[in-house]
Amino acid sequence: MTALDRSDRAAVADALCVKAYDGAGGPDTGVALVAVGGFGRAELAPQSDLDVVLVHDEGVALGRLGELLWYPLWDSGFKLDHSVRSLPQMTTAAADDLRVALGLLDLRHLAGDPNLTLRVRTTMLAGWRRGASDRLPALKKLVRVRHELVGELAHVSVPDLRRPRAACGTPRCSGRWWPPGWSMCRTLTSTGPGGRCSTSATCSTR
Repeated sequence: MTALDRSDRAAVADALCVKAYDGAGGPDTGVALVAVGGFGRAELAPQSDLDVVLVHDEGVALGRLGELLWYPLWDSGFKLDHSVRSLPQMTTAAADDLRVALGLLDLRHLAGDPNLTLRVRTTMLAGWRRGASDRLPALKKLVRVRHELVGELAHVSVPDLRRPRAACGTPRCSGRWWPPGWSMCRTLTSTGPGGRCSTSATCSTR
């Protein structure tokens, strides 16, 4: 599946999420539906979940919004990985769980209050950059364990497009994640000929 194919799948899922949010009566302020992880990057590979979070300001009563929102997404045939959190709860979850923190780095607005989405995204990126040096050892271990478990994509008889080395779900060496002067490639992975990253990460300056 090409990058364009993954982007097209994400666009279909985006429209589905917007329709579900509007159909559930989602408000325009104080609540937002956001995509995270691979869905947040608009890279929806085969068998990928729709990773979404219904985020809300403190004090906002959601009522049955979550219930009414999730059912159409379940019925669509996509696999759904969802949660409901306030902004402070998002911050706590990211601090407590590295996988959650990584998923939130690519947070993208789908529906609802775009200003809330911007606040969440800004908070998550700022928090990650402040604690990057402390979290790198755990991140390096996470990548190594996953690659040891599933191997390299080119050598797998039944390829998994998300988890092996050089796969779609491999952590990105994205410049926007790191403080100025940092190189995730040099810190997290080995480099190959010409200083290029090994297949355990994908370089990006986005």
